[in-house]
Amino acid sequence: MRDHRWFVVRNAVELAAVSRDETLIEDLERLTRHPEVQVRREVMRTLSAIGGAIPARLLARSLSDEDTSVRVLAVSGVARIGGPAHEAMVLAQIKSRDFEARPPDEISAFLSAYAALGGERAVPLLDRLWRSKLFDSHAPSVRIGAVRALGSISGPLAQSALREAAKSGGAQVERAAERALQEALARQHGRPQ
Repeated sequence: MRDHRWFVVRNAVELAAVSRDETLIEDLERLTRHPEVQVRREVMRTLSAIGGAIPARLLARSLSDEDTSVRVLAVSGVARIGGPAHEAMVLAQIKSRDFEARPPDEISAFLSAYAALGGERAVPLLDRLWRSKLFDSHAPSVRIGAVRALGSISGPLAQSALREAAKSGGAQVERAAERALQEALARQHGRPQ
């Protein structure tokens, strides 16, 4: 993992993911700052595979990486292995000034992670994000991402918000809400999607 060739380091990190060897976490921590994005992406995957408190902390630290693909992998890992402390970190990114200007897949990943970490606590913010108001309208990627994230939350609050979004008058939001509501209801009733 200390080789000067990035592709050798990336391959070593990939092998570490397969082994899930926790003794490699110190090396992985150092590699979260590797100059090559391919290495950092593989580190995010490996940390997520290893799981636990230290990998979750390292993934959370990478939420502000300079590369969008690294941030997406980091937040996806945080959603899987993180806890309540990480919810605030994800929320801070969502509330950052540049959030709406980020790529749609990153926006969706952060909103989905917030829903996974917060559950029904996330509903009020996600409900506000899909709405379009005259002077406070969010980017379409934020609105659709919020609706999709609502669809991943079980419970009546999320379903109520989705029903309202399905009648919102915005074609993209309505379609996304209808699909998310159908998927949520199918999960609730144990049917395949």
